[in-house]
Amino acid sequence: MATPASAIVGGVPATTPYATSLQSFSSTTSGGADGAEATANFECGGVLIAPTWVLTAGHCIPYTTGQARLNSLSWKEGGEAIPIKAVFRDPASDPTGARFNNDGGLVQLAEPAHSQPLPLAAFEQPKTTPGTLQGWGLTCDDLLGDSTDPCWKSKPEHLQELSMKRVDDHVCDLLSPSGTQLMEPATMMCLVPSKDGKSGACFGDSGSPEFLTLQVLDKVTKRRRSQPVVFGIQNAIMNASSFKDGSGNLIPNVCSVGPNGAINRDALTKVSPELPWIINTIAAHDRSASASVQRNLITPGDLAPDTLGAPGK
Repeated sequence: MATPASAIVGGVPATTPYATSLQSFSSTTSGGADGAEATANFECGGVLIAPTWVLTAGHCIPYTTGQARLNSLSWKEGGEAIPIKAVFRDPASDPTGARFNNDGGLVQLAEPAHSQPLPLAAFEQPKTTPGTLQGWGLTCDDLLGDSTDPCWKSKPEHLQELSMKRVDDHVCDLLSPSGTQLMEPATMMCLVPSKDGKSGACFGDSGSPEFLTLQVLDKVTKRRRSQPVVFGIQNAIMNASSFKDGSGNLIPNVCSVGPNGAINRDALTKVSPELPWIINTIAAHDRSASASVQRNLITPGDLAPDTLGAPGK
């Protein structure tokens, strides 16, 4: 349905944790990282883009108040757990959630992470090369309009991932119950699963990264190397605008099947239109981190020959 997404249906266990787990705490006890008395609750995904900055979805910001867990396939343990210092939401987004445009969010960490940040793409994702979406959350979606559906308890501890490909923006066209077009191509892109079958983002994938592993030329050595590059942030499921159809019947498989049995559609926030806000927001609080994000940007000129249509040499 057209709603913030949470987890992946029909995915496979990830082997490399590029996604970051953003968490809240169930109590206000002191601390906030590993060893504190508070219980951590998974809220959304994100991706580390500088040692103290995580990019996520704007609609996740009200819930990401506790800690970030990085470099771990499990959202519950392992890796680094770092308290959250501050959060920021793109002011161009709609805080009511009625529209999904400019759905960018930033999380500032209380201390630098040792994990390696991922570079952001300074250009839009092509339709020729599939990407990978990672996330935690629901792994089934039988009848989620029913609050007693066991699928609501299917959130995995292990990070999942799914191969996705970009398609024409109009494929994700969807009207809200009030008649508003929810797909806004200026800041959103439409992705579908790369293979047939019931699969897609669901309710935990929100804010999680979608990346392409590209062949780039190292900025220092100029040698060819493989590099995951973030092109999108999971935003919304675009299969239905409600859990019920026009007759009031519950719609099954809202996360994995499109209207009338068509392939599932997911809308992601495009990274490239969000770059000015990302860079300027970070610069207002940490100029060195902002400079780091800019240095790490991947442009078409950074691609190795014959990568995504880059000219051969």
